Amino acid sequence: LLSAMPDAQVYPNSITCSAAISACAAEGQWQLALDLLNHMPGARIHPDEITYSAAIGACKKGDQWKLALKLFSSMPGAKVDPSTITYNAAPARRDALCNSCPKQDIL
Repeated sequence: LLSAMPDAQVYPNSITCSAAISACAAEGQWQLALDLLNHMPGARIHPDEITYSAAIGACKKGDQWKLALKLFSSMPGAKVDPSTITYNAAPARRDALCNSCPKQDIL
């Protein structure tokens, strides 16, 4: 759908990319969500905090907690300030994100 937009003289922006990434998250397609995020700069579209939140959410849904944390920590380098939405999307703890990870006792 995003690739067909220019044919209709409608061009993707951060809003349409965020919506596409959110759709990927809803379908459990975290790899595609990250691919879309990674291709945005090449299309001269600057990801914003909503885009990152959507991608982090896609990683969470796919139990990719390490990738979610990596995305969150990469935001300042991309000149994107985390918002309340992003903080809510980011995992506070490993077990809050990874349902399939073994639990470890803390002494």
